[in-house]
Amino acid sequence: MSDTPIKRSLSRRSFLAGTATGAAAGVATGAAVGQEFISLGSLDDLPPNWWEVDFPTNPVDPVDPPVDPVDPVGCDPCPPDTGIGGGDDPFGETPGIAVRRNVFSLAPNGPEMSALRRGIQVMRSRPDTDPTSWNYQARIHGIVRGGAQAPFGAPWGTCRHGSDDFLSWHRLYVHFFERILREASGDPDFALPYWDYSVPGQNALPPAFRQQFGNPLFEARRNPGMNAGNAINPIVASSAQAMQTTRFPRPFFSAALENQPHNVIHVEIGGAMADPATAGEDPIFWLHHANIDRLWSRWIASGNGRRNPTDFGFLNTPFPFADERGQIVTARGADALDPQGQLGYRYDDDIAAPAGADAAAALMVASAPAPAPAFAASRSFARDAQAFAESGEIQMAESTLAEGGRVRLGGQATGVRLAPTAPGMAAPQALRSQSFGESGSLDAFAAPAPAPAISRMEAFRSDMAGDQPVLLQLEDIDFDAPPGIWYAIYVNAPFGTAPDPRGPYFAGIFAPFAQNTSDEPTTFDITGLINRQIEAGLFDGGEIGVEFVPNRDDPSIPAVDIGNIRIVRP
Repeated sequence: MSDTPIKRSLSRRSFLAGTATGAAAGVATGAAVGQEFISLGSLDDLPPNWWEVDFPTNPVDPVDPPVDPVDPVGCDPCPPDTGIGGGDDPFGETPGIAVRRNVFSLAPNGPEMSALRRGIQVMRSRPDTDPTSWNYQARIHGIVRGGAQAPFGAPWGTCRHGSDDFLSWHRLYVHFFERILREASGDPDFALPYWDYSVPGQNALPPAFRQQFGNPLFEARRNPGMNAGNAINPIVASSAQAMQTTRFPRPFFSAALENQPHNVIHVEIGGAMADPATAGEDPIFWLHHANIDRLWSRWIASGNGRRNPTDFGFLNTPFPFADERGQIVTARGADALDPQGQLGYRYDDDIAAPAGADAAAALMVASAPAPAPAFAASRSFARDAQAFAESGEIQMAESTLAEGGRVRLGGQATGVRLAPTAPGMAAPQALRSQSFGESGSLDAFAAPAPAPAISRMEAFRSDMAGDQPVLLQLEDIDFDAPPGIWYAIYVNAPFGTAPDPRGPYFAGIFAPFAQNTSDEPTTFDITGLINRQIEAGLFDGGEIGVEFVPNRDDPSIPAVDIGNIRIVRP
């Protein structure tokens, strides 16, 4: 391998999300929904102020076992021919199967990381109008309003968030970027590494990205603690909530993985990464998204009914990208179902898919004619559910169990009370918010209202073996710019209760990132949480308090508006 690089002759949101509206929600498949909430029992050593603590970093060097290349699986139908040679990768030339490895298994100055630096340097040397340049590729994900005009036909600002296309679009985006970077590095065997921040000792920014001077992997705009080597909290880095689900369509796996760890890690890194308009400018973006892609593959391989969508919209919506020759190519969801067989790469810790997991089943659906009726590309889960119900394809009807109205979040603890929608219940109380008191407890609410009848409590109880999930739904989310902060959410925490992610009230983490570019609500599956509260006598069916606790108190944080908060059954 040669070390010589190959040379080539804001008032409103600043992020332009593109004009495509996305496809209808996928056909629900698999086993039961509404799984138990993540158990935090193994994190009992966390202090009460866990969100403010810098965890020590103790990197370890995992041993990457030798891997023998395997022949790719054929695809039928294959992705469209782009005119590039090579038979291993349907989109072009990939010698053998590229293996994406854990960045902590690679020597910081070894051949793989050297190729990564070299490729980025070459890409940055190219003009912004070159589709294979660093800035052009970053702007496919997002562009700053008032910045450079997109070249004619450039697919800038076309990333997919708040949609089931989130995973397939980003898989294809990273794939084509990897091909460009491979060519720019001069290493035909180059593959992007991934960063698994859930592993203790590997939950700090990789050392190769923290060296400041003369390092193309360094990004000065990150949160200072990240570049200093501070570790990311293990709860923040966890993908457990998403991985335990067994259905892909939103509001299940697709939405849960986008929320955490995807959004949360973007916010934790901060700087360019905290804003979709600039996220692709930070080199760690690509390792983060390689890991998100890896988690999708591992979710499928976990079996138990887990499978990709087979609906026409998910499989056939076209996405434009640029390849290593600077040509605009079009790919679709059906081209992203089998990384090894279709795209020519795999991960160093891939597990075998269970028997019966056949990507070809979805490919056959992709070649079929559009279903009738063909739904307009609604981005709302509620509207998609209704459309599917009317078609007779799957019976889904959303019911509201409690509703609380509008809330504005900032840099202090904020909350709202949700009133059950059963007849005769009181309307939601007016929103009140304040910072923590001297005791550090949540004191944003008055005492709960008197308990309603047992029958009203039972309305919130779910059969965990049936299709009866209970979801906390944040709707009509709006902000002028991502605030660079995330919020721990607590449900039904009594007055004066200290925030504790190990306790019975912790529902999840809300990290504002790209939610203002989509009509899709942000949802949290609280089925197990509510069931356990009922069984423990912590919830009596009355008003429900929802508290948002920021990871830091900061009065300068820009506002995040949530138009409505509901608890629903889809």
